[in-house]
Amino acid sequence: MICQSMRQELPSAVSSVQMKNVSFAYESAGTNETPAPVLQNVNLCIRQGECVVLCGRSGCGKTTLLRLVNGLAPHFYRGTLCGEIRVNDLNTVESDLPEISRIVGSVFQNPRTQFFHTDTTGEMAFNLENQAIPREQMQIRLRETSDRLKLDGLMDRNIFELSGGEKQQIACGSVYASMPDVVVMDEPSSNLDMEGIRKLQTNIRTMKEAGKTILISEHRMWYLEHIADRYLYVENEQIAREFAPEEIVRLSQKNRETMGLRAVSRAQLRTARKENPAEKDRKEWNENGLEAYGLTFSFGKRQVLNVRHLAIPKGAIVAVIGENGAGKSTLSLCLAGVLKHHGTIRIEGKTVPVRKLPQQAYLVMQEAGHQMFSDSVQGEVMLNQTELTEGQAKHALSALGLSGLEERHPASLSGGQQQRLSIAVAQCSHRKLMLYDEPTSGQDGGNLLNTVEMIRHTNETAVCSVIVSHDPELILRCATHILHIHGGEVKRFLPMTEKGAAYMWKVFRRNA
Repeated sequence: MICQSMRQELPSAVSSVQMKNVSFAYESAGTNETPAPVLQNVNLCIRQGECVVLCGRSGCGKTTLLRLVNGLAPHFYRGTLCGEIRVNDLNTVESDLPEISRIVGSVFQNPRTQFFHTDTTGEMAFNLENQAIPREQMQIRLRETSDRLKLDGLMDRNIFELSGGEKQQIACGSVYASMPDVVVMDEPSSNLDMEGIRKLQTNIRTMKEAGKTILISEHRMWYLEHIADRYLYVENEQIAREFAPEEIVRLSQKNRETMGLRAVSRAQLRTARKENPAEKDRKEWNENGLEAYGLTFSFGKRQVLNVRHLAIPKGAIVAVIGENGAGKSTLSLCLAGVLKHHGTIRIEGKTVPVRKLPQQAYLVMQEAGHQMFSDSVQGEVMLNQTELTEGQAKHALSALGLSGLEERHPASLSGGQQQRLSIAVAQCSHRKLMLYDEPTSGQDGGNLLNTVEMIRHTNETAVCSVIVSHDPELILRCATHILHIHGGEVKRFLPMTEKGAAYMWKVFRRNA
């Protein structure tokens, strides 16, 4: 539905993106209730060639702003829209999506959701084919894109064999090849390791140098230092504040936390270790909680995990680091009993067969939607938990910022909310071994701190916890130990002392 005010005309555009008094409310499926607005009275002007970052708490409306720019709202995501929107003087409401896609390219949080081909070259050519670009010109564009974004090693590859970072590169290449004037990106770094972030950073800088207007919604903002021209803070359905780069960097840690913002610069990342209780509460780690002997796993003939011996102390919170494809997630899946492996796993000195590991361990998956089974948020927490009361379930949800969502269907939650719901379920499961795979991807500053606190709290009654993560803010605030996996093998295991933190940064720099 479009309000009458859409009939008014904006002045001739002198900027790349313009919004005037824009409000939007998503259509409520199956109810007669008037939907609450997600955005209200938004005014926005982005100049050609600018790189602008949208920041703020999860659910504040950043993604909806991007959808209004690329036309997905209201053309695909239905709702009531009031106000005026133009992109390069094109009225995005009166134009159809194919027409908008010629001037606006989109890179999503999960690049798999925007792929139509199984091979990388075909995917990068897809938009060009839709634009009826002649074959010879298409080949020239693909070569130029490959050269500019350094994608030579990814051409003519099977998309399903690529890492998350490589898929994100192909998504950027597909957008760049179609030569749009405006590029919107929705949390593009959330599932990337340090190498993937470095390549994403390079691709964004290349697009900016080519004169593209770039609008990015992001929680992990530190990699955009020296690239972003402006930061727009979204709160209470509006653009509440605007920051120049030097202004947002000067915000104190307390102010950032109050605003739900994470680190804005590399220098701010390093302060996170001071917030880790393990830094203040050193103890001797004499008793083993988890041991693995001869733990191996293979995909077909290719061995991806070979852990000769690993001993994790009781009470430890271990951060597993390493490059994409090193075997980190495979290790967590084996410890959870999801993958049938070879070798021996002991918890508190007792050998646990593979079939009984799910009774001892709980894994919070990176894509939490894969492990949601109930028709309500509260029902998900209480599923198969016969001794759990409603009050305890609500307390767990409240601790992770999910109050008021108890009756919502888990599938209706955002990715970050689903992740936090999965952590609440894990906390209420009271398993001996807690496993987390990238639990803070897509989380804002406030929910990062909530997640850290919940992991610490849950670990108090668990034997130990293992976190697969590329997120230095989480690791520095939470981990007691570092486990470096490389080529499926244990490269190094050491406590999170000053030496351990230095080793972590060394691994991250090497992978970047």
